[in-house]
Amino acid sequence: MKLPNTIAAAAFAALAALPCGARQTTMMLGTVRNFDLPRFDKDTGAKQWELFGDSATYIDDSRIDIKKLKLDLYENSAEQKIRATVKSPDANVNPETKSAQSPSEIFVSGAEFGMSGKQWRWNGAKNFVEVFSNVEISVKRKGASGQPTIFKSSYASLDYSGGSNVFELKKSVFATDGEMKLWCEFLHAKSDKKNSQGLSDIKASGAVKLLRDGRESISENASIDPAKGSAELWGSPSITDVASGSKLGGDRIILDKTNQKVESFSKGKVRAKATIFHAEANGAKQKIDIYADKITMSREGEKNVFDFAGSVKIFSDDFSAACDKLRALAANGEGGKPKVESVKGSGNVAVKNSDGTARGKNMEIIPERSEIILTDGASLKNDERGMELKSHTMVFFRAKNSGLAIADPNDKNSFVVATMNESPSLSDAAAGKASGGKKSKSVIKSKRLDFERSEKNMDFLFSKEVSILSDEIEATCQNMKVFAEHDERGATNAKKIVARENVAMKHKGCLANAETAVIYPRLGGAKGAAGQKKIHKFVELSIDPQNPGLRPTITLPPIKNIGMKDSDDIKVKPAPTIIKSDKQWLASSPASDRYFFQGDVEVVSSDLKAECGKGEVVIRAKKPNAQKEITQIIMTENVKLDQDLKEVRCGRADIYPDEEMAILSENPIVVNREDNSRVTGHRIVYNKGARTIAVESDPEAHTPSPAAPSFQTPYEDESGEPEQNARPKIKLPIRKR
Repeated sequence: MKLPNTIAAAAFAALAALPCGARQTTMMLGTVRNFDLPRFDKDTGAKQWELFGDSATYIDDSRIDIKKLKLDLYENSAEQKIRATVKSPDANVNPETKSAQSPSEIFVSGAEFGMSGKQWRWNGAKNFVEVFSNVEISVKRKGASGQPTIFKSSYASLDYSGGSNVFELKKSVFATDGEMKLWCEFLHAKSDKKNSQGLSDIKASGAVKLLRDGRESISENASIDPAKGSAELWGSPSITDVASGSKLGGDRIILDKTNQKVESFSKGKVRAKATIFHAEANGAKQKIDIYADKITMSREGEKNVFDFAGSVKIFSDDFSAACDKLRALAANGEGGKPKVESVKGSGNVAVKNSDGTARGKNMEIIPERSEIILTDGASLKNDERGMELKSHTMVFFRAKNSGLAIADPNDKNSFVVATMNESPSLSDAAAGKASGGKKSKSVIKSKRLDFERSEKNMDFLFSKEVSILSDEIEATCQNMKVFAEHDERGATNAKKIVARENVAMKHKGCLANAETAVIYPRLGGAKGAAGQKKIHKFVELSIDPQNPGLRPTITLPPIKNIGMKDSDDIKVKPAPTIIKSDKQWLASSPASDRYFFQGDVEVVSSDLKAECGKGEVVIRAKKPNAQKEITQIIMTENVKLDQDLKEVRCGRADIYPDEEMAILSENPIVVNREDNSRVTGHRIVYNKGARTIAVESDPEAHTPSPAAPSFQTPYEDESGEPEQNARPKIKLPIRKR
């Protein structure tokens, strides 16, 4: 029997309103049309919800089928404002559990949100709505009149029991507000339902991907505060600038839209990391990885600014660096290619590459010019190659394998200082000391240094106020070029040094001045044929073609009486031996030093004056550790001598100051200015020590003179040790005076 609609509606309302345990009657089968069914709180009497429908068909006590359902959900307050309205084409209502469900579409609307989908369930007792398919939620943004935040997923729930509407979305979640796009597997969001403040909190997890302001973020978890425009990412988080490819990672990342910045933090072994790229002119893409305790990424116009703090580490393809603080400026260059304009660091700066470890207080890297600049106490050290460089400023041109070092222009006491290994000391070898392979040092100072490196060699050009100090030599000049090479152990050894402009040198007590000097500090102690010690051309002095008026000059120890002085009654104060010529060079061996002179040679020493075309001076120590003395002088080509009352002209003169002996040959002529007498012969020997003079007149009756020295430049390690202190054997009658 079918009840009248009015009776059925009354029975349905009574049934729905009563507690489940109080029901004693059963609604009869039938249909109610255009019904209105409210629900009131049993304690306060406030309306909780109100159900409407075009029709309601009673199936049993646990099921009533409703067409065109409309469900108004009320605030639990005195105002009795509608919080949300649920609509669906049809639904199954369970009066016992105060719930409803349907495979059809659902539309939920509130003052600050809208929700739709398909296949839904409502739990009136818990104030809870679930949607299981095709979910779309729209939430108004706080203070925004534009596009709302849209959520989409395969599942969503709405909990409206508390002070906020709480949404939970699962499976293939997507969200956007027009400025941001978000993908994840689970999302939890709150919306203020009282003042329409929009979303106040969003939490996402599971393969979270966030795209905003041209930056793509990836993490396992994210917490977003839309009102503040901030987000926190954790669980392997990273942010990539889509245009430039720059990337930021760490243990935790915070996005601050209000202040236009992103912060990355380290924790434990997980360090904050930024990866930036620079497209070079040749099309290659340079990658730079930078780690720090904290990294802040912000915007300056179209540029990305990275600020690094705390134990900063930098890694590139061809160098690594460290410092306390760092700032990098990146942008998109021509054609949208990534461009790093500069990288500036400070505090305990250290840069490592194939040249060694460079340090300084401040650093700037300019990838576009492939430059690294260190300032304020810059240094470069390579222990394997045995070299160290210090200066106020140091610049490395990485693409050219070159660089420069500059002294502080505002400090007259500031210099570029380079320290390099040398071979074991020649002095030690001459004295019979064992060096044990230990290498001494060459220290070179200047106001500027330009250097260039190849696979095997390094070239150094020192400029302005240059000085060099080593165990072998001291020198000053205005320009000095050092050619160095790497040995099989990787050490950098000075092979050749060319000094120019106002060159002044001191070698084992001997002084030299020239406009051009070539020094070979590396080859001492080498062995020649049959194990003989080899002579080594150590220094070569010459005229600068640009300034031919300044000729090389060397100052040697005083020369004793060369044998032509008649009397010792007049004491002559010893004076250094000064020799000028167009070209000079020094050849060293453990036994002696040999100085060679060529081109208009002029000699002045004590009471001796001499001129010749070519000359040679031998200096040696008579005893170990004793001061070296001139033991032999050889002069050839238009020789002119002047000592005491004697004037000499000859083709060759061999002088032995130790014996006070002079051997004059090749048409010698000796003029005594006291009585204008003259002596000539094939060879004349003055022997002051033996108080004799010998004149050879028969070319067939004498022993040949010692072989004349070779005046060809003794190339490095090619000439053997010449015969030393050869003495003539004279068997002719002696004329006494």
